[in-house]
Parts: sequence; structure tokens; C-alpha cells
Amino acid sequence: MQLEIRARRTAVVISVSAIAVVFILVWGVLRYRKLKRAGIERSMRLEKFRASLQEQSQNSINEREKKISELENKLSVTHSLYAAKAKEIELLKESLKNRSNMISSERALSDNVRFMFMETEICNIIETKAKNGHPLSADETEMLLKEANRLFPSFKLSLFSICTMSAQDFLMCLLIKVSDLSDSRIAVLLGRGRSTISKAKSKLQRRLLGKDCTGEEFDKFLKSL
Repeated sequence: MQLEIRARRTAVVISVSAIAVVFILVWGVLRYRKLKRAGIERSMRLEKFRASLQEQSQNSINEREKKISELENKLSVTHSLYAAKAKEIELLKESLKNRSNMISSERALSDNVRFMFMETEICNIIETKAKNGHPLSADETEMLLKEANRLFPSFKLSLFSICTMSAQDFLMCLLIKVSDLSDSRIAVLLGRGRSTISKAKSKLQRRLLGKDCTGEEFDKFLKSL
């Protein structure tokens, strides 16, 4: 009887031990699978994180390369603009230099022509008659017009291209161009009053220059033609 009880106890212990072992094995397998799954998930998250970092890094590199390219393009455009502007300035400087040389040549030519006029007979007549207070005769006026056409052929054309004027007004302008006589002496040479000359000059200032100006400015304009 005791043997039977012992056998039963032994069987119970063995059964419990077997159940415990099976439970432990099952728990171990489940634990292993859970840890393995967690490790795989962790590896996947890590890999995803790495891929995200790599993508962000690549995007950052691409963005920087894009900005660098844009800056290079802007620098290239700016350089081209500065080069074009520098070339334009050089051309302008050359043009101004040529214009200055041309003006100097024209001034020298004008001075030379005026010197030639001072050597003419009519110039001496003008100076003498202005000094003595006598008007020019018809023949002397004709002589003046002939010398003006010879030495200053474009003077009359330049004036009349702006506005027409009387013969007396033209003679007044011509005397201003070829001499440095005062308005009073020009009035004497033309047989006109001083006030008449002043009114004629004021009228021609507005017609030729489009404005009122000083007598000096008007005389300078006529001498420049």
C-alpha cells in the first residue's frame, strides 16, 4: 500500500516536473521569439533612422549644391553685367575723348578763321568806322557779306535753320560773331539806335535760344556757330 502511494506521489512529482519543464520550454521559446522580434524591429527602426538621416543628409547636400549653383549663376551674370558696363564706360570715355579732340580742333579752326578775317580789309574798315562813329556804306556792307560767305559759309545757314530774320538783324549777328564790339558801336555801324539793337537782341535770344539770356551768353552762342 505504501509502495502504491509512493508510486503515485512519484508519478505526480514527475508529472508536475514535466509540466514545469514544458512550461519553461514554452515560455523560453515565446521569450526568445519576442526578443528576436524586438531585435528585428529595433534593427528595422535603426535602419529606417539611418535611411532617414542619409536622405536628409543627401537633401541637405543637394540643397547646398543648388544654392551654390544659383550663387555661381548670379556671380556669372553680375560679372557679365559689370564687364558690359565697364565696356560701355570705356566706349563713353573714348567717345568723350574724341568729342573733346573734335571740339579742340573746331575751336582751333574757328580761331584760325577769325584770325584770317582780322587780316581782311573789311575788318580794318569796321574797326576804323566804329572808332570814328560812322556807319558802314552799302559797298562796305556788301564786302562784309562776301567775306562772311567765304570764311563762315555755314553761319547764315545755321541761323536761318532755326528762324528767319531781317537783313539788318543778320548783319547785327554777323558783326557780333566777327568782332568784339559793344552794342553801341554795332548800332553806329548799322545806323541804328542803341535801344533798337537791345530790342533786336532780346527778340533773337528768344527765337534762337528759346529763352531770355544775358548778352554775353547770346554773343557766345553766335560766335560758336
